[in-house]
Amino acid sequence: MKDSKEGIEEKKQHINSLGIYELRGLARALGIKSPTTKLRSQLIDEILTALSTGIVAEPHASRKGRPHKQLANLGDILSFVSDEGLENSEQFADLHQEIAPFSLKSSTLEKMSGVLRKSKKPAYFFDTKTYCKVYVSEQLLQNLNVCDGDYLSVEACKINDGAHYSASKILSINNISASKYALTETQLSKKTFPSQFLHLEGGQILLGGRNYLFTTHPLFMDNDLKELLACLEKQNAVNIFVGMNMCYEDRCYIFGCKNFINFTTSYLNSNVDENQIVMDAINLITRLNKLNVNVNLVIYDVATLINVLSKNAEEKGDELEENKLYKRLIALAGAYENEVCTTVIATCDESDKQAQVIKQDVLKIANNIKD
Repeated sequence: MKDSKEGIEEKKQHINSLGIYELRGLARALGIKSPTTKLRSQLIDEILTALSTGIVAEPHASRKGRPHKQLANLGDILSFVSDEGLENSEQFADLHQEIAPFSLKSSTLEKMSGVLRKSKKPAYFFDTKTYCKVYVSEQLLQNLNVCDGDYLSVEACKINDGAHYSASKILSINNISASKYALTETQLSKKTFPSQFLHLEGGQILLGGRNYLFTTHPLFMDNDLKELLACLEKQNAVNIFVGMNMCYEDRCYIFGCKNFINFTTSYLNSNVDENQIVMDAINLITRLNKLNVNVNLVIYDVATLINVLSKNAEEKGDELEENKLYKRLIALAGAYENEVCTTVIATCDESDKQAQVIKQDVLKIANNIKD
């Protein structure tokens, strides 16, 4: 019998993830008396005690009356918690039950947003402000034509462990209200053609192309960048901002901008996965282009982004693979066959101008907004 700490903890997590119907079915199979009269927490405690001590009561003798409904996946659950099939635990993530696979800890609703990972079971996203994991049930996603990479805004509340959330209502998908998005495959967008320019007071932006803007200070936003953001807010496109290790004031400024989806981290925040944040941005932009939506992507202080991703790559020992992320982000610029486009605008300081990686991957074939 497997008694490793990892195995015990994995079983506890699995039992905690079960819905009330499954907990009752498991308790009944283990001989625990009157499972329908007990609170969720009581059921979990008694199930864990029975499994840890090995003391399992004999099944109740059959009696007259309506029989209990047998859960289709009860055999799988019993197999897992009794140490059989532990190596294949991922198959139990998608639970066949009538309610979400967790219990609510708080009734307070919070607005949270992020890029959906629907191919995972259960579906979830990481909130762009708090980085908390938010689960989205299949019931909420029914009749909504959503895919991996869609940007969801939801009302959510904390669940059993206090560190994760459960969505209770979907407010919008890709900045379109959920009620209007239902059964809709594509969204109409004003077409943008290659070599079309957007004129600013201090220069011009090549739409559907790669642009760069030199800033006066790498750590703080200057007026040129703020002017650019104000201009982009008025465009018929989804605006996306990517910035790593941002100071508190600048990050607050970005979250205050209207019509911007933000993928940012605060300075030296060790509790986030920057690689995954960048990957979310890439998936969202790719999805939006498929939906015929124009995108303006602003990469704040591209030198810092490259340094952060390179550091992560060194720590993981996978430098070549991880370094592809910022190249993929830069390479999104372009006008596509369906005549929508992604416009990339990268900012960097004059002192970073000679860095080899920026020379090759950012400045090459790029339009200087100040020209």
